[in-house]
Amino acid sequence: LAEREKIAYRILRDLAMRVTDDSPVRLFFMSDDEMGLRLGLTSIQAHRILKGKLAKMGIIKVVENGIQRARGQRGIATIYQWNMATL
Repeated sequence: LAEREKIAYRILRDLAMRVTDDSPVRLFFMSDDEMGLRLGLTSIQAHRILKGKLAKMGIIKVVENGIQRARGQRGIATIYQWNMATL
């Protein structure tokens, strides 16, 4: 993995291991916009890392696709499942 993909991997791993009322272990929410902000990238670049690289490699799995925000409509982050073994 490239350096930014490794950073994304660590961010997602940490999110997946957090247990909250809204998100059981291994499930987490992440939008392309949020990942882009965290990595200093555009949403499209973040999308390519999330769905184009990590999801295709089987590291994460899309459980439910989000909804892109639009005028008068609030966006909803995609729900992912972490597929890697925990340490």
